[in-house]
Amino acid sequence: MLSCESSCWPRGGKIIADDARTVRFHLEDEHMDPQSGKPVANVIVYEYEDGPKRYRVSYRRSETIVDEQLITRVSGFKYLLAKLARFDGAYLRFTGNVQLERFVNGELVEDVSDPGIWEMMYFGHVYG
Repeated sequence: MLSCESSCWPRGGKIIADDARTVRFHLEDEHMDPQSGKPVANVIVYEYEDGPKRYRVSYRRSETIVDEQLITRVSGFKYLLAKLARFDGAYLRFTGNVQLERFVNGELVEDVSDPGIWEMMYFGHVYG
């Protein structure tokens, strides 16, 4: 389930998407990051649709600027425990273009984009 932080889209001080049932999410051009071993998508898309209104936010990755295994942040006994537990969490930060498209009755009525930064955090193993 999406939290309000990831599914509420404000516009002019008004929240326009606050129901996770109306928000869809998909990944495009997904691959395994060679350093962390975690899946990374070159395109992340959130779509909100409620009646005639539809919004799409697309994150298009151009560069990975942080690619860190979380175990490197601990040392000594904590490091040993993390290794024994096979902890393999990772933190990744990306730059690229973020695009917001607004549709009314299927017609594109607004299209804005700007450079952006976003991140992903993995706290354990990735399966499948």
